[in-house]
Amino acid sequence: MTALYLLPLDEIRRLPADWCAAHFPARTERAKRFRREEDALRCLGAGALLSAVLGIKEAELTENEYHKPYAPSCPVHFNLSHSGKYVLLATDDAPVGADIEAIDRSHLDLAKHVYTQEEQCWMAQDPEVRFFILWTLKESVMKQCGLGFHLPPQSFTVLPLTAGQSITANGAPVYAKTVRHEDYLISVCTTRPVDAVPLQILTYHNIIE
Repeated sequence: MTALYLLPLDEIRRLPADWCAAHFPARTERAKRFRREEDALRCLGAGALLSAVLGIKEAELTENEYHKPYAPSCPVHFNLSHSGKYVLLATDDAPVGADIEAIDRSHLDLAKHVYTQEEQCWMAQDPEVRFFILWTLKESVMKQCGLGFHLPPQSFTVLPLTAGQSITANGAPVYAKTVRHEDYLISVCTTRPVDAVPLQILTYHNIIE
């Protein structure tokens, strides 16, 4: 079953420093080196989600050759993303990719560099929203198959995913779902049809209790 968990930065800010240090010490130290508080909070939030939702210990984490993190001892597949005031965790029984993006018109000029001609035509009907539907779908596919930007975004189309159909990525069929929360769009991609996706907004209490 596919599930999404959102952790707001305001809730991450409330996490006790000693709790963070006990559950993910290396990440806690890394967070101290960020110059911007928001970046430090996103770093801590990712560790908090992995620890509280999946029970993954920091020492269990590793990466594939394209830097996608995974935990061999965890039976659940996961993927992380962040944007603006949220950190996102997606989980599934099969390999999963997810992306969250705040809707922001300043990115629209990138379309011609990352979307196919057909995608640009589809986007033109509602540029502000559809740009980020396409963007989050592209990123979720690239992350799901474990290749990241080693799979160029303009090398495949995600238009079938917007209609609930599948596409083939890295030789395998994938499906996706896009949901909106406030002024954010979230897409999640996995290897089987995705219907309703539970979206849970977590608080400080959900994390430490």
